[in-house]
Amino acid sequence: MEIFIVFWFAWIAGYSSDAAPRQIFGSMRNLRNLFIKLPKKIDGVEFSWKDLQRGITLPEKMSPELAEETGIHLGDGSLSKCLDKGGYLYYKYSVTGDMKDESIYHDQFIVPLIKKLYNILPSILKRPNKNRCGNQN
Repeated sequence: MEIFIVFWFAWIAGYSSDAAPRQIFGSMRNLRNLFIKLPKKIDGVEFSWKDLQRGITLPEKMSPELAEETGIHLGDGSLSKCLDKGGYLYYKYSVTGDMKDESIYHDQFIVPLIKKLYNILPSILKRPNKNRCGNQN
């Protein structure tokens, strides 16, 4: 049990070497699955470790809020496929708008909507020199 606790704290602390836990548990995923409740399975969606850490949720059925977010995304949004410095794939979702006309809309409507639907608090990036504001996740 003592060895397990050492591995657990090393894993939580984010140490890069996971050789010992892999040897004992077979994989870090097996270790995580012992302690972390996975979200409900959705066909075609595999939550990453980062998704689990952030507590991301996905709507299970269509709602007026989800329809609104879909319309916002189609009109003013984008979804980019990116690689981080370590070479890991991630997606970047953003919604942009006019800084003068839509800043309050982003702050008071889009941010709470994203939080309600996906349990994500998006960051707001305001660029006055470009007259642009937006949310990024």
